[in-house]
Amino acid sequence: MIPERYRDGHRQGMERFLETNDRSLDWTAIEFSAQHREGHEVPVSISFSTFKEGGERKFVGVLRDISERVRMEDELRERERRFRQMAENIQEMVWMTDPTKGEVLYVNPAYEEIWGRSPDALYEDPQSFADAIHPEDRDRVEEILDPQSTGSYEEEYRIVRPNGETRWVYDRAVPVKNEAGEVYRTVGIASDITERREREREFDRVVELLDHTERVADVGGWEVDPKTGDAFWSDHLFELIGWEGDRAPSLEDVVDSYVEEDRPRVEAAVENALTHGESFAIEARLQRSNGEDRWMEIRGDPHVENGEVTTLRGAVHDITERKQRERALHELYDVTSDPDLSFDEKVQALLRLGRRELGTEYGTLSSIHDDEYVFEFVDTDRETIQPGDVVPVSATNCELVASTRQTVVIGDVERDAPEETGRAGFTEWGISSYIGAPVFDTGDVYGTFCFYDTAARADRFTDWEETLVDLMSNWVTVELQRKRTTEQLRDQNEQLSQFASIVSHDLRNPLNVAKGRLELVREEYDGEHIDAVRRSHERMQDLIDDLLALARVGEQMGELERVNPADVASDCWRTVATTEATLRTAISRSVRADESRFRQLFENLISNAIEHGGEDVTVTVGELDDGFYVEDTGVGIPEENRDSVFEPGYSTTRNGTGFGLHIVNQVVKAHGWDIRVTTGARDGARFEVTGVEFSSE
Repeated sequence: MIPERYRDGHRQGMERFLETNDRSLDWTAIEFSAQHREGHEVPVSISFSTFKEGGERKFVGVLRDISERVRMEDELRERERRFRQMAENIQEMVWMTDPTKGEVLYVNPAYEEIWGRSPDALYEDPQSFADAIHPEDRDRVEEILDPQSTGSYEEEYRIVRPNGETRWVYDRAVPVKNEAGEVYRTVGIASDITERREREREFDRVVELLDHTERVADVGGWEVDPKTGDAFWSDHLFELIGWEGDRAPSLEDVVDSYVEEDRPRVEAAVENALTHGESFAIEARLQRSNGEDRWMEIRGDPHVENGEVTTLRGAVHDITERKQRERALHELYDVTSDPDLSFDEKVQALLRLGRRELGTEYGTLSSIHDDEYVFEFVDTDRETIQPGDVVPVSATNCELVASTRQTVVIGDVERDAPEETGRAGFTEWGISSYIGAPVFDTGDVYGTFCFYDTAARADRFTDWEETLVDLMSNWVTVELQRKRTTEQLRDQNEQLSQFASIVSHDLRNPLNVAKGRLELVREEYDGEHIDAVRRSHERMQDLIDDLLALARVGEQMGELERVNPADVASDCWRTVATTEATLRTAISRSVRADESRFRQLFENLISNAIEHGGEDVTVTVGELDDGFYVEDTGVGIPEENRDSVFEPGYSTTRNGTGFGLHIVNQVVKAHGWDIRVTTGARDGARFEVTGVEFSSE
């Protein structure tokens, strides 16, 4: 039964026992390979002992085939080999503990890579595993690592390596039970998830930043899948549209939220983007669930692959405040540029506009005279103050504006400017919020343009509100200076007109006498000297006439009215000695002008054409996109002289006064127009007047 290679050893051992009674092996469960009768070997286990019977030593034993057990042990060893090969070559830490004894039975080399400690140190001190857990996570993790806890778990926590570095791990474990159903092992695996947690933290930061940015910018994002019709909306977009409901709104729900007049534009833009892949940016009004209308800017950007729209993404921006600002600016412009409103009416309209935009009880334009504060204009629903009322300037916050020459903004007097709570405006009148800007006149503070309220504001006035008040006060400053300048010019013009009238009167009388005497002399004597004197008299008469005309140009402009250039040109043509000259008109629209000045312009341009173009000159009055032109067929004006022709006294003829084209230029400037000299169609002179306002009537 014993294989031949083992027989000598077995025989020698048996002979030694029989001779000496000495056993070198334990006879209980001796394992060896036995020879099967079919020739192959099988593992067996034998146990035997000796006894005497009839004076003879005898042996008794038990032989067992242990092939199955050996096979299972081999498989177990192979599995263990494979397990160790796998465990010792992966990045995750693999561990096994005895929860009843608190012992670490196995940990792979990855423990050292992650924890920064050696496996031997863990075997010697199992508590070092828990000691490495971050103090803020330790109690939570130790509770699930308690030997009395026999359940499986998954947990993320931080550990602190010996060098102070913090790492995140993902640890999961399962209990292992014996045949009696008792947990006698815990097996687990832990992964280093530090990089993942950092990416997640970065992602969370980006999401938080985007969400914060959306709220600050009042922008919401959206995305639509053209194939499924599924729509995604950012959280802030729900707030923008005021959506209330358990389900997310569909694309149709959102489109239907826009007011009926604007909805077709939104539908068309979205449909065009989905069908043709064209981006869009439109503005439309959206009606929130509470009935409030808000202006939105909607942008869409389709993503196209292989000629097909795969995704439509976009953003919605609440531009209601911008629209309100635009409306206020348009209204401000309309008021200040309206020629039919007086200065007083414009100021009153601006105060109403400011009160509406700022939400204040009072709006005033006041002047400051030494220690007195005079309410010049007042807009309020209350009767506490009236235009003409006078209070001490020290009682008002406007004293700050005047002393600093800057805009003063106080949303809450007690909160923002407690040092000003002693003024009567606060203690007696209850003025708790204020915004005011200085108004200047010739460089000195005239007063203030301000708005105030008895209710304090939760927040300060916005930059936009401050800008609006500054714009209004600046306009008042400009208008006051313009009025003062206009008054000064009016006085100067009156003096100039009086001077011109006196001079011309004093000149005309002796000139008329000289002319009369010359005619008497001509009756008695006729010669070339008489003609020279006559021509001198005529030149003096022209100079006097141009002097009066120039003085009239300096007078204040009259009211602008509807004037037809063709009619005025024809009237002037009849009053000028045109001899064989020809007038053509090619203009049908009327302009807004001071008719008297407008007539001066044409009289001088026609006279200039006749004087320089000859008796048979053709003069044409034509229309431009933003004005008109007067063109002749004369010799034209050399380019190098064109900048000089409008200067006073400039003339190319002996008999010219040099004031005609200067008067034309003054009339053009008085209307706010522009004039330039160029070459006409037949090389003559062409005067183009632009910047003209055509009449719409």
